[in-house]
Order: sequence, then C-alpha cells, then structure tokens
Amino acid sequence: MKKTVLLLGGSFNPIHLSHIQILEKAYASLNASGAQVDEAWLLPAMQNPDKPTCGMASFSHRLNMCELQCRNQPWLKVCNFESTLQPPYHSFAVLSQLVKAYPSHQFIWMMGSDNLMSFNAWDYWEDILFMLPIVVMGRDCNATHMKKSQTLKMYPQALQHLSSSWDHSPNIRLIENDQSMGSATQVRHAIQQGQIPDLLSQPVLNYIQQNQLYR
Repeated sequence: MKKTVLLLGGSFNPIHLSHIQILEKAYASLNASGAQVDEAWLLPAMQNPDKPTCGMASFSHRLNMCELQCRNQPWLKVCNFESTLQPPYHSFAVLSQLVKAYPSHQFIWMMGSDNLMSFNAWDYWEDILFMLPIVVMGRDCNATHMKKSQTLKMYPQALQHLSSSWDHSPNIRLIENDQSMGSATQVRHAIQQGQIPDLLSQPVLNYIQQNQLYR
C-alpha cells in the first residue's frame, strides 16, 4: 500500500504557526473522515517564479527554519526536493518530478482557497488537477464560496467528500476553516519594526534573531 502524504508547498519566508495550524487541521480532518493520511510534508520553494526575490531569505535559511519547526513532530517532515531540480521551479514541473521520484507515495497537494480561485490561471493547471488529489483549506471564506471557483465550475465532478477514495480523478476536497490566518509578510513587517511576532515558534524566532534575518 502506498504511503499517503499531504504536501504543503511555499516560500516559508519564514515558516510560521498558521502554516502548521492549517496542516494540523487538514491532517486531522482527513484522518477523522477515514481518508488515511500518513504524513504531512513541507515543500519549501527554491524561488517561487511569481514572488519577488527582494526580502527573500536564502533557501538554506528557510529550509533550516522548516526543519526546526518540524522537530519532535513525527507526522510532519520537510522535503528539500526542489533544491535537486533546475529552474524554472513551476508547480507542475516540481510536482511531476516528485511523483516520479516517489512511486510508492500517494501525494495530496494542499492549497488555500485564494489559490483555488485563481488555479485555472496557473501554468499546466489541468495537468496538476488530473495528476494529484487536491485539498483546499478555506481562507476567509466558506465552502459555498469555494465552489464558485472557475476550476469547480469547469470540473464539478472533481468535488469529493473528505472520506472519498484518493483514486478518483480529478479529486478536490474542501475544508472550511474559521481560524484567523497570519502571513509571512506580517511576520517580516513585525520583525522590521522591532517587534516579536506571535506567529513564530521559539526555535524559529531564535534562529531568525541569531542570523539577523528580515531586518
């Protein structure tokens, strides 16, 4: 049987507690529904082609912070796979290579509802849709709003119950979330103002201070 892994990709500039909270919620919700998930992986991006390089900590710093965040959490791991690839680092290129590299794994791609609303504008979005199941975490919206996405209008058959088989393709599951969501931008801004952000775990905060990041 394949190991089922929930993937959360991102710049993680820096990794913060909202990232972990949404992963915990998705991991717990899926397992509670009977849709087994064995692990969750953070997939740090070398350089998101849609994000500016200004203010971006090095990949090694961002990877180190992710590893600090994952310590003592056996269900949560860090995957530095993107560092083994050549640019450009578009989502489809990274995910297709990851699937090839781990044939014994069933990956589930996780995204926020804001990404779902623009997903049909991504490069090779339909290839991603038919390659991996997708779990969407609500961000300041409910399932009714998420169902209005262009992707689900074009592929209404993709919408699945949380407990459905991962084998169905296309496969999108929606999880509503009423937790307040912080952002890495807010964290960086707070550090620049000389404040200590509540969104950082102590090990990550210590690392940022020791390496004088985001000043």
